[in-house]
Amino acid sequence: MTQTGQPEPQRLAKRLAAQLACSRSDAENYIAGGWVRVDGVVVEEPMERVHDHQTLLLDPKAKLEPLASMTLIWHKPANR
Repeated sequence: MTQTGQPEPQRLAKRLAAQLACSRSDAENYIAGGWVRVDGVVVEEPMERVHDHQTLLLDPKAKLEPLASMTLIWHKPANR
């Protein structure tokens, strides 16, 4: 509780995990993927603090899919 008697804001990922009954890791992936809105605004930082009165909304089209793998190749000239 804060000095004013209000509950402390909590991490967005923790609150979303409780709301969705999913793991915090899954909640962080939803957030990082841009699927979560706080009071209508997209938030992409799982560490963001939210208050109890704020509304969290997960996009109905949200999917937790692994990122496609890719290969990066750098060319470094021999004389550098």
